[in-house]
Amino acid sequence: MRFSFLKKKQPSHKKQPNTPPSELIQVPIAPSPLAIPEILERIFSYVDDFTLRRTVVLVCRLWLQMNQHLILRELVWDTHVAVHNIDKILSKLADTGRLRWFCDWGAPAEESWDKLMRALLHSQNRLKQAHSTPLQRLSVQFKNSLRELELRTSTFKAGNLFDAIPFPPALTSFKFTVQEGSCNFSFGRLLDACPLLEEFHGEVVSNYLFLLGSMVPPDVGEGAQRRFLPLRSLVLRNATFTQSSLEALLQVTPRIQELKLIGLQALSAQGANMATNKYSRADLVQHIQSLPIMLHSFHFSVFNQGVDGSGADELLTPLSPLETGRSLWGDGLTPLMMRKLDEDANVVTTLELYWRYTDECSTSSWLLHRFMCLSRHLLHVRTTNVAFQFEHLDLHRRAPKDRPSDTTSIQTGVWACTNLRTLHLELHGHNQSQLMNPTNTRIVFGYISTVCPRLQDLQLVIPKMCRTRTEVYLNNPSMRLQGGFVLLTRLKYLERLYINFSQPTDVERTHVNWMVPTGRTAEFRKKRKEMMTDSALIKKEQLALKDPAEITRLSLMDKDVIRWRELENTAKRELWRLGLLWEVKKVLEQMDTDDFECWPLLHRVSLNGGFEQSPEACVRNLFM
Repeated sequence: MRFSFLKKKQPSHKKQPNTPPSELIQVPIAPSPLAIPEILERIFSYVDDFTLRRTVVLVCRLWLQMNQHLILRELVWDTHVAVHNIDKILSKLADTGRLRWFCDWGAPAEESWDKLMRALLHSQNRLKQAHSTPLQRLSVQFKNSLRELELRTSTFKAGNLFDAIPFPPALTSFKFTVQEGSCNFSFGRLLDACPLLEEFHGEVVSNYLFLLGSMVPPDVGEGAQRRFLPLRSLVLRNATFTQSSLEALLQVTPRIQELKLIGLQALSAQGANMATNKYSRADLVQHIQSLPIMLHSFHFSVFNQGVDGSGADELLTPLSPLETGRSLWGDGLTPLMMRKLDEDANVVTTLELYWRYTDECSTSSWLLHRFMCLSRHLLHVRTTNVAFQFEHLDLHRRAPKDRPSDTTSIQTGVWACTNLRTLHLELHGHNQSQLMNPTNTRIVFGYISTVCPRLQDLQLVIPKMCRTRTEVYLNNPSMRLQGGFVLLTRLKYLERLYINFSQPTDVERTHVNWMVPTGRTAEFRKKRKEMMTDSALIKKEQLALKDPAEITRLSLMDKDVIRWRELENTAKRELWRLGLLWEVKKVLEQMDTDDFECWPLLHRVSLNGGFEQSPEACVRNLFM
């Protein structure tokens, strides 16, 4: 057998060709998709302002030049901003991309509103364009103009909102909220005046939002000449309109992704008379499915319209087989519907509940709490105006009671959704102390920060008054250091924080300024340490934690607390300290270390019900 590969190679007498040095060889490099500006621009359009400003523009000069027009300069005006600053704020409107404004009617607040309207009218006249301007060029022309406008007001003058506000033509987003009084609005005229509008949220809290006339602009056209609108999000609350007008709008908005019709009202204003509108969810869904629309979020509910067994199946049936969210009317959250919802517990990642704006409580509190104790895959929970009793979180019944109450019958439990990213809750308290006692707020903040450590968006609304069928309760939660607000610093991924407390009256700057670097100086650290050092309650709690009888009780909670048996011993020990002042002291000691960083990703905060701002602006406005 011969092995050719063992043969000795003979030297070759052929002349080898000259090869250039390796450093001169040019190897073709495949172009990267990120080198194509059109692809980069598409990617950046999905990135939020905070990430653009914090990360993207710092990568290179190209990325900076491409995103300068996407970073919106924001101006905020509400009741917590000094009145003498209004002229200074409005003088910067020409270079502002986003304006958020809260104002009441009546002197002196009406004067500030009038100044805003004059400034918007000047902006409108400066940017008014002929209708012949191509739509694809408008976004470039208006890149340095006001593009997002959010208005909130307690009351509104009678009349048409469109006639009262001069809308700048560059608007891509318009949101407004009216607390009291009805409001008329011409949505079709708005779309005609603002051809780039992508987002519209209209909300009237205590009355009606009348959408008059056609929702489709007159110049849209028909057939092959029809012009499509860039609308992506439409949210209406307490609105009344004709359903045929909405269906006509959906035919010219193929990009729409969010459609929420919350608490629709049957009454409709037609001149001096009142007519009745009829709404059909089945007809609307059938119409949507016949169009080339892919909705990511959908809600449909009619005020005071009950849900029967067949209706429950309809509400829980997603429009798309890939949809993992459920958006429901809270007043119809019956045990039957929850049983059907439990069947999809391994699918549902987003749960949204809406209810009418009242201070009453319902049985939805227990049903929501139970579902969160069973659903491991929930990522987003938004339950606006659905009362949630904080006693569900009081695992060890530590909330003080000045008199006998029925709260002992409320079952507690540990939520299974430990990967939760978004949590919006309205908290109620039904005992003599309610949420005014610092122990109760320590329970709330301690529970949320322990059970849901990955939260990015936290919103807690605590109404000043709530009621049951027999009693009325007043709530004024504690913002003092002993109230445990500092426990939320455990949420390392938190980006947005909204807590609707009433304006604190007994809070010193030391109690909350740890949120910002200027409040973590040696002087403020010393003051906070002195508040905790001499507390007799902390010493009493430390002794109780070492008591064998108290430790033994941990094993007796299986039958009383949902999911307690499933928890690991480490989690049980963490939750055992729920509501103790000693936990606040421990967190403060961790904050005093040099490597502590408070909420590294947080950029939106509101602690008084106003607009969300930076932590520095929030603390400054609290003590103006």
